[in-house]
Amino acid sequence: MPLATLPRLPASIRWWFLLNALLLLLPPVHWLVNDHRAPILGLPPTLFYFLALSVSVAASVVAAYVAEYGEAGRG
Repeated sequence: MPLATLPRLPASIRWWFLLNALLLLLPPVHWLVNDHRAPILGLPPTLFYFLALSVSVAASVVAAYVAEYGEAGRG
């Protein structure tokens, strides 16, 4: 399918992708400075952070797929 005919994703999903990219590329800098790391839900903060972001990235890909499929199905 040519790029010009691809459906455009909603702005909310594009912002979600941008937020995911920023959070994945720039983990919390204060963790480097502050040595105190309290567990979050019983997990080390670093593990919780990357698990939560993995779920967010997977959900955003699924949301983009659903948005694109819905747009293609209407056309």
